[in-house]
Amino acid sequence: MTGDNAYIGSALTVRYTWRASAAEPAPPTVVAAAPRVSYRVVLKRLLRRGRLDFIARCDRACRLTGWAKLPKAPRARKAAKTRRRAVTVRTANKRVRIKIKVTKKNRRALVRRMRRNGRVAVRTYLTVSATGAKSRTLSRRVSIRRRQAGRRAR
Repeated sequence: MTGDNAYIGSALTVRYTWRASAAEPAPPTVVAAAPRVSYRVVLKRLLRRGRLDFIARCDRACRLTGWAKLPKAPRARKAAKTRRRAVTVRTANKRVRIKIKVTKKNRRALVRRMRRNGRVAVRTYLTVSATGAKSRTLSRRVSIRRRQAGRRAR
């Protein structure tokens, strides 16, 4: 009879070897400071050619995105914005130009407003982003004045 007692008197031995080691701690994630940027806005070509130029310089490789917010027309719901233009700066302290186009309709509105008020304010924005750093947006208000009689354009 073989039944349920086929392994009576048998023995089984099991050995476990445990090794524990501490994992290396992950390096702390450090967010680098935002890159330093200097920029200026050239308005010479805005009224004639409909172009707004940003001349910018970044202290490291970064991506610059520029746009402008034009003054609100009297009957408009909100102020007109230009399209965003982006430029990648591959080397530190290299000067770059961002050319932003203003539509003919907005350019005519600027000229009309300037004739009426003598000056027009345009708000410009420049967003700076670099790898490993928070992006930030710089803003500057630029004023366009009516050219006085007898003065030559530079």
